[in-house]
Amino acid sequence: MNYCSLPNTIVTIAALLVGLAACGMPAASTTSTTPVPEPASWSLRLTTSGGFSGRGTGNIAITSAGAASYEAPSATGQAAATCAKALPDATRKSITAAVAAAVPSKWQAPGPSAGADMFGYTLTLQTVTGKAATLSWDDSTYNQLSGDARTLADATLAALG
Repeated sequence: MNYCSLPNTIVTIAALLVGLAACGMPAASTTSTTPVPEPASWSLRLTTSGGFSGRGTGNIAITSAGAASYEAPSATGQAAATCAKALPDATRKSITAAVAAAVPSKWQAPGPSAGADMFGYTLTLQTVTGKAATLSWDDSTYNQLSGDARTLADATLAALG
């Protein structure tokens, strides 16, 4: 760029901004927002079992990109019906926040089940480091989960619907 033409460039930009203001069009914003960083890529899988039929309520696999794959409960020996879809953005953000707050190294298995025909759940979280953390519970032991594990379980169960 020729430094001699710099004053002309400044005058041109100023004229454009005045013209935009006169037309009622907003000028470009000079403020910037820094996006909140999300945790690195992850995937999780929630499987269910038990209940009166012993089939659970279905299984779901979710990725940090928002892809979800649902597997309906099926009878032993029969193929399960599956469907794949993208999660709504609000659901993906809720799960991503729960993953970011999760501390799997502190997860502890709850005590023994308090009854028959309880639904059982197994949640496996896989992070970008390749480490997987798995936690299992049932309806009667849910309250024994740590707060971060309950938050992640709730967000994932909400996606399961």
